[in-house]
Amino acid sequence: MSPQLREVNQDFFELLRNRNKFLDALDPSSALPNKYDWIDGKLVGYSENFFTRAWNAISPIKQYDDISPERQYLIEIEYDSRPIFNKNRFGVEYSPEEKSELYSRIGQDGNFRRELKVIMDKYPADMFRTSIKQAKADRATNPNLPDIDPNLWKGLYREINQALRRAKMVAENNLSTSADVRNRSFIKRNDEYYQTRGEVYAPILEMRK
Repeated sequence: MSPQLREVNQDFFELLRNRNKFLDALDPSSALPNKYDWIDGKLVGYSENFFTRAWNAISPIKQYDDISPERQYLIEIEYDSRPIFNKNRFGVEYSPEEKSELYSRIGQDGNFRRELKVIMDKYPADMFRTSIKQAKADRATNPNLPDIDPNLWKGLYREINQALRRAKMVAENNLSTSADVRNRSFIKRNDEYYQTRGEVYAPILEMRK
């Protein structure tokens, strides 16, 4: 009925609702937001092929569209985007609806995907994995060598993070709730400032549009 995946926080009732998607037809107003691929902007778990959708509707063995080369690359280098998408640069957490819209906008904009393709040419996944494997093997035979941190190795994750943050900043500025996100960021920064002074910040009439 609703084969695509949904965007959820780790809240018990949201997770329960995500496991019972048939309720969306009974109560559409409380349906969880769709999950989008932030590389291409497409719905996650939803096939654009009619015959694939028809098969999945009647068969217990599901079929899926081919994974994109960019998504496969991130899987192979074991890149984790969650730290970037959980909060904005001021530490304000996104709601599931905001995450859903962020993913969709970043994917549809296409700038991150274009930058990622350049990075893929510069650091092929197999070469990256091989170099880390060799470095770890060298570390195993010489304990005096430093531990190998994939987050630092060759600066690959840093380049991806920078490209993704640039794309996310553009998407955040275009969110339907951008004014609310700015206001929450404003309140959070003021709260942190007052707490360093040992004071409590009560943002009763603070609104920044």
